[in-house]
Amino acid sequence: MSVNVDQIGEALLVEHYVGDVTDTLHRTMVSTSDLFTGDGRSKIQVIRELTAEPMVTVSSSPTR
Repeated sequence: MSVNVDQIGEALLVEHYVGDVTDTLHRTMVSTSDLFTGDGRSKIQVIRELTAEPMVTVSSSPTR
């Protein structure tokens, strides 16, 4: 679990992230977040997704 607190303009956003998909190269974090504004409190859902691709490794050796 990860907790983020952000201010967006006059609003305060408190995000409570939980891993939904946690594969090696693909991760999805889902948050049911609290949004506090001058008009009151709301709940919103935020989804963050990260996909990575493996890097190609190139090796070399010194020459004499």
